[in-house]
Order: sequence, then structure tokens, then C-alpha cells
Amino acid sequence: MKNAISIQMTLTPKQAEALLVRLRERLSRTVQERMFDDEFRLVPKESRGEAVVKASPALTAENKTIVALRVAVAKQA
Repeated sequence: MKNAISIQMTLTPKQAEALLVRLRERLSRTVQERMFDDEFRLVPKESRGEAVVKASPALTAENKTIVALRVAVAKQA
């Protein structure tokens, strides 16, 4: 990825789990709120959530953070 920004964080397992829960809840809530916006009305229902995430750079970044946290937490277990 050209001009990508990489960050590294050090969290306790408790902090990582809490952040993961919060990000998942926020992503889920935001996707649910936007699923029926006019912009996504014609997108097939089974693809709509992914379309909402892809349409927003912030949601895409949150999703990537969730994936990275899940992997890191799983490695600690």
C-alpha cells in the first residue's frame, strides 16, 4: 500500500479486550444505522454491510483494527 501509515501499540490484555469490544460494538451500530441509507438501498441485503464499511475510510480503518486486535488477542491466549 503506497503511503500507508503503520502504528504500533502496547496494550495490556485487558485493554486490548476492552478496545476490541468497544470497536466491534461501534462498528456494528454504525453499519446498522447506515444500512438503509439511500446510498445503499439498491445494494443486495447480503452485501450491504460490506458496502457500508467500504464506503467509509473510518469504518474500513476500524475494521482493520478489529482484525489486528483479534489476531493479537488470540496469540496471547
